[in-house]
Amino acid sequence: MLEWELIEDDYQEKIHIPKSIADDAKDRGIEINKSVVARVTNKKTGEEYLGRMTVTGTEIYVPVEIQKMLERAGTIRLRIF
Repeated sequence: MLEWELIEDDYQEKIHIPKSIADDAKDRGIEINKSVVARVTNKKTGEEYLGRMTVTGTEIYVPVEIQKMLERAGTIRLRIF
């Protein structure tokens, strides 16, 4: 599992994967160039989304149903399984 937190206050279609996280995934043998199971948690409200998301190396494409959750979210936690 990969996990990190970021500040997110805008309506986003994509979330950038930090280079350190991408490198850690590669070191662990985790393939992040496909569809992955991810959990996004809005730390301000506790709202969570668990589902498949498409990843292209350095970006995660956020499904429409959770883009609104990211607006004015503040800190979010992202976990990739």
